[in-house]
Amino acid sequence: MTLREMTSLTGISENELAGYYSEGLIGKEKDGCVCFSAQDAKDVGLIRTLKNFGLKTDEVLQFFSYIRQDQVEKATQFLRTLRARLLKEIHDGQNSLDTLDCIIRVTEHKV
Repeated sequence: MTLREMTSLTGISENELAGYYSEGLIGKEKDGCVCFSAQDAKDVGLIRTLKNFGLKTDEVLQFFSYIRQDQVEKATQFLRTLRARLLKEIHDGQNSLDTLDCIIRVTEHKV
């Protein structure tokens, strides 16, 4: 399918899909044209989610490599590592909020 068809099917902009193509995440060149598969259409939502979690292109490619090679244990471990990283970010963010709340309380009592 074409880029325009992918956009229509997925609801993702042509620019974002073209970016995924240029990064090697989706699509193939065939006879001088870029073509997208039904699997690409299925993958773009997960690609978008993984990128929103902060994964770099090479990490997304690694994850899909595990999936496509049916290496479920490696794919699962990859996701567990991502989960641990996100959990650490949440805890770090909570610690920052706690510190800020403390500063706010101290500041309020000085006024």
